[in-house]
Amino acid sequence: MCRTCVELIKGGNFNRNECFKLIDSCNGLEDARNIHQYISSHTLGKTHTAVDVRIHNKLIRMYGRVGSPALARQVFDSIDSKDAFSWYLMLDAYLKNGQLVDAWRVFVQSPEHDLVSWTSLLSAYAQNGHIESAKKIFDEMPMRDMVSWTSMLAAYCGSKMILDAKRIYDEMPSRDLVSGTLLVSALAQSGHLEEAKEVFDTMPERNMFSWNCLLSAYSSKGIDQAVIIFYTMMPERDLVSWNSLLAAFVQAREVEKAARVFAEMEERDIVSWNSMLAAYSQSAHRHKAEIFFSTRMPFHDLVSGNCMLALYARAGIIEALELTFDEMIERNLVSWNSLLSGYAHIGHIEKARAVFRRMPQRNIVSWNSMVTALARCENVEMEAVEAMFSAMPERDLVTWNTRLDAYARRGHIEEARKAFTEMPERSLVSWTALLSAYSNKGHARDSKRVLDSIPGGEQPNSVSWTCLLVAYIRSGQIREAREVFDVIPQRDTVCWNVMLAAYAQLGYLASARRLFHRKPESGDVVSWGSLLAAYCHSGRWGEAPRIFCSINLVNTPNDACFASVLIACSHDGKLYSGKSFFASMSFDYGLEASKQHYSCMVDLLSRAKYFREAEELVWSMPYEADALDWMSLLRSSTDSSQINRAAKEILKLSPGNPAALVMLAKPVHMDADKEKCISHFSETLSAFRKNPQKTQLSNC
Repeated sequence: MCRTCVELIKGGNFNRNECFKLIDSCNGLEDARNIHQYISSHTLGKTHTAVDVRIHNKLIRMYGRVGSPALARQVFDSIDSKDAFSWYLMLDAYLKNGQLVDAWRVFVQSPEHDLVSWTSLLSAYAQNGHIESAKKIFDEMPMRDMVSWTSMLAAYCGSKMILDAKRIYDEMPSRDLVSGTLLVSALAQSGHLEEAKEVFDTMPERNMFSWNCLLSAYSSKGIDQAVIIFYTMMPERDLVSWNSLLAAFVQAREVEKAARVFAEMEERDIVSWNSMLAAYSQSAHRHKAEIFFSTRMPFHDLVSGNCMLALYARAGIIEALELTFDEMIERNLVSWNSLLSGYAHIGHIEKARAVFRRMPQRNIVSWNSMVTALARCENVEMEAVEAMFSAMPERDLVTWNTRLDAYARRGHIEEARKAFTEMPERSLVSWTALLSAYSNKGHARDSKRVLDSIPGGEQPNSVSWTCLLVAYIRSGQIREAREVFDVIPQRDTVCWNVMLAAYAQLGYLASARRLFHRKPESGDVVSWGSLLAAYCHSGRWGEAPRIFCSINLVNTPNDACFASVLIACSHDGKLYSGKSFFASMSFDYGLEASKQHYSCMVDLLSRAKYFREAEELVWSMPYEADALDWMSLLRSSTDSSQINRAAKEILKLSPGNPAALVMLAKPVHMDADKEKCISHFSETLSAFRKNPQKTQLSNC
């Protein structure tokens, strides 16, 4: 029993006022039982006066307050002469503890119903989401006051029943600050900004909360109007106002403007700091986000940590992701999902599985991350994807689309079609995934059939059209591909570049140039790379370096551009230019040379008759040499020992390689005896087939 209760009981002078004080001092159910027992032994049951009823009423309220409507009912039933307040307190005890059915029974049995009882019942049903029952109570009320109208309005607003809320608001005999703010907030949150502004303008009075509701609504939809409201219309501003404006700039990814607003704020809370952190982390300002998080923020919370986890997960920076996760004092499901998605994003399947097993709880996002990780990993068989899919306790559209995409990625067309037909619902993503399955195999007719079958409510987007375009290109139907390209309603950069790359690979330089100059935004490096490739495929080797220099003026060349220009230098015999381009990759552009770039250099050196340097590069490059590298040497070399080594390496990598064997038969000297060469080639081939390790391969 609490100290106050004990002191009152020890006083001994126990009168009516002391009894009321004792009941009011109750702090819990155990206190309530002890107080009730003590009072019963001193006063209750001895008289049936008004004082006795008042004590009973106090006890009913006490039990309702400590969460025991059952004991309150026992007290209620023990009263012989219940007054109106007894009935109301019993009703209130049930309502406060969410026992609406029992509350309704008490209300029906009550000899009279006043406005307070009606309104209490209405509010309880509305707050518990029983909108239809609340409406029935509201309609049956013999009279209503502002509280009744506002309770019904709040019920509709809370359930996002905007039309009903607007109707009730229009029917209200009078309106106040609370009712106006309720409707403005509901309209704003539902995206009805203009209607929210109209209601706001007609409100008889406004306070800071009303202004912040309007500002928050406009902040979520756009910058301009939010700025106007904030700087020119609001009579005063508080921290919530500043945070709303800051959130508007963050959502619009206006990082610099968000930083200026943040700097202007005289007061900041954790919401302010987290908003600015989100501004940096959601954009390309990763380093600023890290500095802001580690050195500027005065304190961190769960939201701050999750923000950094999401940043590192998206960027695939696993060490920082793991460190941040380990240092977090508090974690929730979002934290675990970020760690899981980080591993899944970069294909660390085993680590993703380990995290998935360790998670204290999972939701549909967790399961989808795991299914996606397995689906996108080429080394994982579909059986593993299906096993995870089957184990899921629930599935959504993302799950079904991921499964379909997994079959499409692996080229399992029939299984993809079956997965598509099994889907309980479909979206444009589903149709596009099936389309890509056919497209990747070059099945143009099936791709066209799928595109034409997309329902009218799901208009094909640029991705869908690009899949159809790729299907025609891969099937070799370039004219039909161009016809598809011409009818695409809205072409994005990918569509243009796919068509441009197709012309480039076929060596259709004139068509590629015309398309390049028609492209709305031709400055992207992929477009330039395709144009450069078109020059190379059409044999215009000499013009490739000029195109490369043009790229350098408007953009930064990528590895594909360097590969094309190196091929051009090799075929055009420009050894020193090729060496210069190769060296500039790392020194000037910070690009790491790939296997293709090294192979281009081997070919360049071989064609220029720098056989020793070419062979040294083959042995020293940071990649395993393949048959094509050795073929470059074999094709051009005149040194019999080098030819012997090159041919032997080729036949190790590709036994029976016909090109290598033909090259061995090719006479090195113009005056060599033809019959002798043919005889030597036959003998060498026969010996190699019997014992490839000991056979000496050489020219005749």
